[in-house]
Amino acid sequence: LISAVVAGVTAIGEAMAVADALGLPEDLVKAAMAQSPVAGIAGRAFAQGSHFAIRLAAKDVALAAASADLPVSRAVHTRLMEFPAEREEDLGQIVAAIRASQAQLKSPN
Repeated sequence: LISAVVAGVTAIGEAMAVADALGLPEDLVKAAMAQSPVAGIAGRAFAQGSHFAIRLAAKDVALAAASADLPVSRAVHTRLMEFPAEREEDLGQIVAAIRASQAQLKSPN
């Protein structure tokens, strides 16, 4: 089920935002993920040359959430919809979008 992959990639984005907030080096975090139980989903999150549009991922997660009581899927759908400018980008780009949004929140402007 693609909704599990979509949720996982979104979670990787949030994990990277936490790593950024803690000042952890990106390469170190990615290497740790690659050697952990999330290695497969991290591989998809950082894959180059893939294209599964965020808008399609959001649609699939919404379909899953409508089929059963799936609060995680509803939350993932909400999160994906927060980035309309990236809707045609590959799902993996949600990682960068989440990280950028968190950096903006942290930035004193």
